[in-house]
Amino acid sequence: MSFDINVLANNSEFFPKKWEAEIGKYFDGFAFEPGIDWEKHTGFLPVSWNNQDNIKIEAGFEFYFKKSTPKLSFFKRVFGKKSNRQDLDFWFSLSSLDNDYKIGWIAAALLTELLNATLLDPQDGNIYDRTNVLKQALKEIK
Repeated sequence: MSFDINVLANNSEFFPKKWEAEIGKYFDGFAFEPGIDWEKHTGFLPVSWNNQDNIKIEAGFEFYFKKSTPKLSFFKRVFGKKSNRQDLDFWFSLSSLDNDYKIGWIAAALLTELLNATLLDPQDGNIYDRTNVLKQALKEIK
């Protein structure tokens, strides 16, 4: 059984290292698998961290994202500054395995906070923003 989560960010930039550091505040020694090409990545995203006994835990989740250029007004296109900001759509698919589910929920919640995005839980139709998403994620993984 899998559990899907969508994170939608408007006019944002994606910084994987910053995201990794934020997750590391909750999971000691957290790291994405080295060498991931974030521009081309699609599918399973392996991660690892250390538990309270300093034993390395390996887990992961399905992770996909799509970029699109925000629609700009005529004046912004002509007179505005160039920007690396894009609309971003992230899709997580979490397995029901305990570690995969926990790390996936926290990763999605922290990405939502970092990007000032919106998280959609399609299983029950709930929508969370950066003000309440981490509280919900912590509730989900207990």
